[in-house]
Amino acid sequence: HETTMEIARQIVECGIGRVSLTGGEPLVRRDFMDIVDYLVSNGVRIVQIYSNGRLVTERLLDELAERGVRPEFNMSYDGDGDWHDWMRGVSGATDDVLRAFDLCREKGFPTGAEMCLHAGNIDLLRQSVNTLAAHGCSSLKTNPISPTELWLARGEGNEISLEQLLEAYLGYIPAYFEDGMPLTIQLGGVFACRK
Repeated sequence: HETTMEIARQIVECGIGRVSLTGGEPLVRRDFMDIVDYLVSNGVRIVQIYSNGRLVTERLLDELAERGVRPEFNMSYDGDGDWHDWMRGVSGATDDVLRAFDLCREKGFPTGAEMCLHAGNIDLLRQSVNTLAAHGCSSLKTNPISPTELWLARGEGNEISLEQLLEAYLGYIPAYFEDGMPLTIQLGGVFACRK
């Protein structure tokens, strides 16, 4: 707690006016609202909270709204089907994050998503974008997975080549427009469009 509050004090002392709260999972912190209160009371605007969605609750959103804080909740969504659960290694992760998107929409909090692409979910890009849009998500940023040691050990051969990634992006771009530009999108460093 003291280390985190010291960082918050340094943010204020340096005159930083906008921050994103991330982790790991920042919502697991027992002192999360203490951090929010300190930053807000010192004029620091919280613009984003990065979360997996599991701990995004009505109570949390109400507490933030009571403080006049309405950051964007940015949550990973790694594709329709079973791919999000598979990527997270947690059964029910898909339901949790989609519930969080719905709750944020209901409570008036903006949302964005990030999606790691691999051979298993790349063909579901269009479907996944439309799922996110249907749950009130307003933006998506995609990138291919990074071939880390952990990924290479557990990725089950789902690596994707740059050529495959570019082919999928180029194939999806016309569908994005056909679907009415359902959300603001950034396809890696290849294509970006505001809704």
